[in-house]
Amino acid sequence: MKLVSSYSMAWDYLRTSLVSHYAKARSRAEDGERGASAVEWVVITAVVVIIIVFVSVMLVDVLEKKATQACNSINTAGGTTANGNCTG
Repeated sequence: MKLVSSYSMAWDYLRTSLVSHYAKARSRAEDGERGASAVEWVVITAVVVIIIVFVSVMLVDVLEKKATQACNSINTAGGTTANGNCTG
């Protein structure tokens, strides 16, 4: 029961925080701070893109290593593919 309560509290905090930030962004745009807000969004977007690229590169690296391990295990066990061996 406490787990549901924790999720509920976290969801309420997130929703309240997003509504607050949205209201600030709207008021800044009306006050002539539209350029500063645009720069903030560009910086935030750049950080998110960098994180996504980093995670993607790491994921590809891990998948390639696992595929090579599987291929080596197949070759060691004497298993073959259509062309005679597993290539990683």
